[in-house]
Amino acid sequence: MRAIIDCTGYNESLKPINDYRPTPLINIVGKPCLFYVFDALTRLGVKKIELLLCHLPKMIEERVFEGERWGVEIDFYLVQNPNRPFSIVSGTAKGWSEECIIIGRGDELPNFEFTKNQLQLFDYANGSWSGWGSIPTGLISNLQGDENFWDISSLFRGDKKKCDPFIKMSNFSELRETNIKLINEGHGDTLFPTSARMVEPDIWISRGVVIHPGTKIVGPAFIGESVNLSEKTVIGPQVVIEDNCFIDKGSKIKGSVIAQNSYVGESLAIENAYVDRNLLVDLKNETQIKITDNFILSELHESKKDNFLYCLFEKAFALFLIILFSPLKLFLKPDFEEDDVVLLPYQGKFEMIRWKQYRGSGIYRFFRHLPILNEVVKGNIHFVGSSPRNLKQIEEMPPDWRSLYLTSRLGLITLADLDKGETEDERYASDAYYAVHRNFLFDVRCFFRWLKQKIGL
Repeated sequence: MRAIIDCTGYNESLKPINDYRPTPLINIVGKPCLFYVFDALTRLGVKKIELLLCHLPKMIEERVFEGERWGVEIDFYLVQNPNRPFSIVSGTAKGWSEECIIIGRGDELPNFEFTKNQLQLFDYANGSWSGWGSIPTGLISNLQGDENFWDISSLFRGDKKKCDPFIKMSNFSELRETNIKLINEGHGDTLFPTSARMVEPDIWISRGVVIHPGTKIVGPAFIGESVNLSEKTVIGPQVVIEDNCFIDKGSKIKGSVIAQNSYVGESLAIENAYVDRNLLVDLKNETQIKITDNFILSELHESKKDNFLYCLFEKAFALFLIILFSPLKLFLKPDFEEDDVVLLPYQGKFEMIRWKQYRGSGIYRFFRHLPILNEVVKGNIHFVGSSPRNLKQIEEMPPDWRSLYLTSRLGLITLADLDKGETEDERYASDAYYAVHRNFLFDVRCFFRWLKQKIGL
């Protein structure tokens, strides 16, 4: 059996997230909508799928590849006009055998009872076509280039059946409602990502989740992979948090969706909203807010690999500073603060290095890191990073902070120092924030903040 799926992938009502993510790849309870479509098609016995692409086609191709994970064969067609997607396959369809072909959409899926080898379209209760049905090969092969996708409904000669929407996201409100509906109905055993497990009634937790003992989760709620829930956070009811999110301490989330790679700042109250990185869609007041303060809402960066050229520059610059200031050591008293600190990131065992810096104020304070520049040359530490801590200090850290801290890296310049964190909690928060946000540009901004504070640039 063959299926043709419209994955042209753009919806003006879902801007700006649709600008960098085609609608079929927008997640529903932690899984791309298109994956739900493929699951439904394979249950119907479909073995051949024609995907019609237009907006960000490469992203869709990379996610589904050749369909091996579903046991289907996928062909891709690049559509020039998304309003007339089927016209591109009309010529190819002339060579297909006459059969009932399933047609559908990659960003919408109704609840329907499909009758094999029967011509049928599925309409919603309000009379609008769902975009799904089974039509004869001849209807596809006879389509004209100027016929719209929705013209198929008027050209069709067969049964029209009523159905209810299962996945629908023509706007942000429907996107949130679809997520909430699925966790309310409890589809965890068959439709949610395979790593999600129901740990308590109506509460699904995925792998790699860090939950502080002081966190409260009220079902129904879904927590995706590699999510960090800090102390005193309240999650639920009716909340979906997608993969790779960090919810800072004291925040309360209710009736909302937090999209993948999002940071939610400390002590925020989010209700009836859709959050995607630094975008807050307030569905109650029908407003969109782009947050510019990264400590409120922002993006978490998935990649934590250090740029090779950046590391090479760090080592060369550290060597230059050692040579430049080596005469200065003749005039500085050898009075040091020393401690054995853990070398980050943690790689299965603790590795220790000797952290050695000048003690005192004035010129000693300004050049305090001069004795440890050789560790930068070795690549063990960096100019910008997290605060150095010994093994005892790390063991005393709260579990959620510790898990983030151990994935970070040590630095001479720390966000905690730049923000003048005085209490240990403030330093923990700054180091955790750095661990999940660090990248080349973030380090550069921190370095220039340090220059501005130290020498007034």
